[in-house]
Order: sequence, then structure tokens, then C-alpha cells
Amino acid sequence: MIELHQLRYFSRAAETLNFSRAAAELFISRQALTKSIQVLEKELGWKLFKTNNGKISLTPMGEVMQAQCQPVLASYDMMLVQLEHYAPHKMHLLRVGAAVGTILSLPENCIQSFCDAHPDVQLAIEQTSTDNVLQMVHSGEADVGLVGSIPDYLNGFSIQRLVQKGTYVGICPGHPLYGRDSLELRDLKDQPFVTAGANNHLHRFLVQACHNAGFSPAIAFMSSSEDVLLQYALEHKMLFFAFGDWSCQIPDGPLQIVPLKVEKGKSFGTFLVWKNELKPVSEQFLAYLLKTVDTTM
Repeated sequence: MIELHQLRYFSRAAETLNFSRAAAELFISRQALTKSIQVLEKELGWKLFKTNNGKISLTPMGEVMQAQCQPVLASYDMMLVQLEHYAPHKMHLLRVGAAVGTILSLPENCIQSFCDAHPDVQLAIEQTSTDNVLQMVHSGEADVGLVGSIPDYLNGFSIQRLVQKGTYVGICPGHPLYGRDSLELRDLKDQPFVTAGANNHLHRFLVQACHNAGFSPAIAFMSSSEDVLLQYALEHKMLFFAFGDWSCQIPDGPLQIVPLKVEKGKSFGTFLVWKNELKPVSEQFLAYLLKTVDTTM
């Protein structure tokens, strides 16, 4: 079954005829875009793109697909606008993309309290990776997004910092750095550590910070699963990037989470991001979050 995001991916690739540029505009990897196109071609049973001397172009069926795809997407977007217009006094849908872990960074019961205070709002939250959240907001599939990042990685979006998290390192009992109150970037030199991978904004931020400090980080293992990362770090006595509110008791003693001092002016946090002008219901959500975070944190 063809999904809406496949049509959006195809449409952008067909417009640019450049998979790298299309992927960047969609805030996904080139590999993810290529895979999506391949799945779409398999479902349709047609080739949509062809390559000649390194130049990408549409096949005849691809041209037909592009012509038919654009009005479908436009009609879908118009349908959402019309539904909002004709039902102003009914439930207002607020679609939120949330990077894994960002909701936990907000005050406890913050989301439920918003729903209780706004019974006319139907809140639909989808938790996924940071890159997927940005793509959802960019394409219009989400009204706003909650992401963990720094402003440097959020070009092209309107942003509002909600929580300043700082940057932290997890240290396992038995590690040479265990017992330190804080770490500096130079302490990480030649120290093997595990991360959530290149698609994670915290990973990108800290790897770049290490490079700016004059050394390449010794990344030994990557996984998008926090449980797998923690298990690997414990087994191999390695460092890992973490959040300050983590707490974990293990047989050898408490897992230590210490702040990492990075470049001045650089700080990791939870942000609300959006494209274009905020809808009234999104403005309500932002105002509520700002008020709640300001009074509780």
C-alpha cells in the first residue's frame, strides 16, 4: 500500500532530479530516500527514474506519476485546511512529532496537563528519531516538533528552546575517569566510547566539538537503542553520551553521569520547531509549554 510520505519523497526527488539535494530538503538520508523510491517502484511495478552518464531523469512512467502525484498531495493539504475551516468549534487536531526522550525532558505530566486545560484539542503525538521529526514538520505531516538538538542543526526552522539540558558523559564503575565531578573535552581523547550514531544530533554535536578541540573521538560502537548502548558500555567499561537526569544502579556501583564542558555558547537542549506561521492551536501549545517550563524548571 502506497503511503503519503512515499508520494512526498517521490515528488521532491522528481522536482530536483538530484537525490542528495532532495534528501537534504526532506531532512532524511540519501539512503532512506533511495530505499523509499525503490519500495515505491516495487509496489507500482514500474521504474520511475533512470540514469544516463550519471544524470538522473524521469522515465515515461515517472513523468505520468509526477503529473498525477502533485494534485493528490495538493488535494490532501487542501482537505486538511478545509476541515479546519468548516469545523472551527469542534476538536482541533494538533500533530506533534517528538524525538525519543524529549517528552521526558519536560515537566512531569506537562502533556497531560495541556490536554486537560484544552479539551477542544486532540493531541496526536508520534515519537520517532530527530531527523524524522524534522522531516515530518518540513513536509507538513506534523504541525510542530519536539527535538533534542542545538540551534546549529535546526537551520530552516523557527525554533524555541524549552529546556537547556547541557551535555553529559556516562562513566561506568571501574573506568579510569570514574569518580570525577566533571569532564572536559580533552579528557575524552583516546577514550573509547559508544554513541547513538551519526543520525543523532547529540552524537554530531559532540563529535564536532571533539574535532574543534583538535582530536578525533574514538568511537568504538554505535546503536540507536539506548538499552543496547548502555549494556555495551557496561560490559566494555566505555564512556557514553547521556542526559543529566539519567539514573542507574548496577552491581558494581552507581553509574556516574557527569557534566561535560564544551565550547562556550554551545548547549544542547529540547526545542519546539515549526515551519511557516503557527496555527492558533500550535500557538496555544507553545505558550503553555513556555509557561509550564518557566514555572517548574
